[in-house]
Amino acid sequence: MKIIIRAIPISAVLHAAYFSLTFLEGYIITKAYVPDVGKGESVYMLQNEVAFGFVGNPFSFVYSFIALAFTCFIIQFVFQKLTRKGSFR
Repeated sequence: MKIIIRAIPISAVLHAAYFSLTFLEGYIITKAYVPDVGKGESVYMLQNEVAFGFVGNPFSFVYSFIALAFTCFIIQFVFQKLTRKGSFR
C-alpha cells in the first residue's frame, strides 16, 4: 500500500514536468521566431490568426497518469524485492 501512495505523486510530478517543459519549449520557439517577410511576397498574404492548443481525447491524460503510476509502482516493487536479502531465491 505504501508503494502505491508513493507512485501517485511521482506520476503527478513527472506529468507536471512533461507539460511544463513542453510549454517552455513552445514559448522559447515562439519568442525566437523571426519571419522572413522581405522575399517579394505580399504582406497581406500572411496568416493573421494563430491557434494555440490541440485537439485530442481529454481522457488520454487520465489514462497516461494511471499507466505511469502503475509503471512507477512496478519499478518500486521490483526494486524493493531486489534489495531485500534473499529475494527471488
